[in-house]
Amino acid sequence: MKLRFLSILFTVFLFENNYTHGQHAAPNPQIRFLENKHQWETNVLYRADLPGGKLYAEKNKLTYVFYDTKLLAEVHDKSHQKKREANSSARSIEEEGSTMRLHAFSVDFVGANLSSTILPASKNPEKNNFYIGSDPSLWASNVSSYSQLNYKKVYENTDLSVYESNGSMKYEFIVYPGGDPTNIKLQYKGVDNIYLENGELHIKTSVNEIVEQAPYIYQIINGKELKIS
Repeated sequence: MKLRFLSILFTVFLFENNYTHGQHAAPNPQIRFLENKHQWETNVLYRADLPGGKLYAEKNKLTYVFYDTKLLAEVHDKSHQKKREANSSARSIEEEGSTMRLHAFSVDFVGANLSSTILPASKNPEKNNFYIGSDPSLWASNVSSYSQLNYKKVYENTDLSVYESNGSMKYEFIVYPGGDPTNIKLQYKGVDNIYLENGELHIKTSVNEIVEQAPYIYQIINGKELKIS
């Protein structure tokens, strides 16, 4: 008996502004998805820290929020300079006219199954605590993180896995027998510009640029991977 399914893999390269704070750039940390235990808005199911921003996993969509890393570093340096000039690290420093530039956009799964669910996978050993603000109802303790999220039945007989590999975001649609890959439709909302170049999708925002490689499509037949052109 031949066991078959089709997999469509997208690789997303996340570029920060061309700026390195300090003499050496730190390596990109592993992307971890933290569960929402009431510390964020209810539409957010999981959140991950990215180079220069954050990713919010919501029902049937992903929302990216990026900030201007160069401007943030400049504000940070200015604050430290003022503290040194004041010769008092305890003094409150207020940055006059300092603003932080943010840009948010979403990737919506058009026509997705409204009853789909997100199941986390590859649980990490550490726990996280959030005690921000004065409202205890928004505090959270023992928050778990995971290395992968699985959108189950995001389309008919189709799952979606979101994970990190070698510093890049990957999202992979797995189409099982009876599924139709033409049902998969992604809509990018809130970007400044989006275009194809050499088979890659370029997504431009006001603070950075993200590049998605051309989809890699393959089938697993009796345990063997077969690339599909």
